[in-house]
Amino acid sequence: KIMCIKVIHNKCGDSYRTCIKYKDSKGIEHSYSKTFKKRKDAEKHEKLMKAKIASEKEIKKECKKTFNQVFVEYMNTTRAKRKYAISTYNTYLNKFKKHVENTKTGKSYISALKNNDIQAYFDDLGQTNNSKALNKDIKKIFQVTFKYALKQDYIEKNPMFDIEVTGKETNKENHILSLSELEKICELLCEKRKGK
Repeated sequence: KIMCIKVIHNKCGDSYRTCIKYKDSKGIEHSYSKTFKKRKDAEKHEKLMKAKIASEKEIKKECKKTFNQVFVEYMNTTRAKRKYAISTYNTYLNKFKKHVENTKTGKSYISALKNNDIQAYFDDLGQTNNSKALNKDIKKIFQVTFKYALKQDYIEKNPMFDIEVTGKETNKENHILSLSELEKICELLCEKRKGK
C-alpha cells in the first residue's frame, strides 16, 4: 500500500489531501483520496484508512450526490411510490421544495453531512415561524432520505440519531360546549329537518 499526504496550495490557503493506493484481497488495485482543510484531519483520516486496509475492508469512495439528489432519487423509487398515499407523497415533495431544496444542507454532499450539521439545520428552522409539527414533518424527510442512503451505501452511518426539533407550539385548547350551545345546535338541526 502507498499512502501520502499532499499539500495543495490555493488562493484561500493550503489544503491537505490523503492519497492511498492499495490492492485488495483479490489483488485488484484501488486508489482513494480525500481533501481536508487541516493537516491533522488528513493525518487522522489516513490512520483510519490504514486500519481499514489492514482489516481487509474495501474503502468506499465518497458519494458525490447531494442530499437533494438522494431525496429525489428515493422519491422516484417504486418502493416510495407504493409506500405513500398520493397526498402524503405530494406533501413530502412540497415541503422538501419549500424548506430543504434551496438550503446549504440540501445542496451539500450527503456523505459530508454529520449529526451536528443536521442539528444546526433544525436549530435554525426552530428560529423561524414554523410550527413544531411542520418541523417534525421536515425531519421525516431527512429520516427517509438517510435511511435510503444507508441502504444504497452512499453513507456509512446515519447522522439522524438524537436530532431534536423545536418550533412554535400550536396546541389549541379544546372548547367544551355549554348546555345552552348544545341546545341551540339541536334546535338548528331540527329546523333544518323540518325545512326539508
